[in-house]
Amino acid sequence: MKKLAALIPILLFVTTVLATDNHEYGSDEYDTVFHGASPNGKYAITAHGSKDDYGYGGFHLFLTDVATGKPIATLNEIVGTLDTGAGSFVCLWSSNSNTFQIVYRISRHEPLKVISYEITKGLPQSMKGVVDADANQSNYWSKSVNAPRSPEKVYGTPLKNSEKTIGTY
Repeated sequence: MKKLAALIPILLFVTTVLATDNHEYGSDEYDTVFHGASPNGKYAITAHGSKDDYGYGGFHLFLTDVATGKPIATLNEIVGTLDTGAGSFVCLWSSNSNTFQIVYRISRHEPLKVISYEITKGLPQSMKGVVDADANQSNYWSKSVNAPRSPEKVYGTPLKNSEKTIGTY
């Protein structure tokens, strides 16, 4: 029994690493990523894609205004992602909500990627481009995506009968 209990976290990690997290979005649906709400409550990092093709069509992350639920700006530097489900992107905010990092996957076989942004005059500015995540960022991502996900804020209207699609291709 102890051996089985020790294997469960490993199996969960392997499942997350091997599975692809996809979501087909409603036309005005913006789903908040893990830890995507800023500490000051003003911003959220949200995901949006197409209603078909596993969400890949037009997929982007956005800096979103929490008060209106509308995107402020597209995070154009985040491209070629493996996943389209918001639950596979993890945000790390500074305590003053002026900077944030996004950790995500582009492949099952490459290191996780991270990009840092600074909010200047209400708009996100990339600080140094996409780089490989370090060990701390990778561990934070792994712990976040493997933890039970509490419902994050969804702006707009999800597709009717929409469910997250997990693929293994």
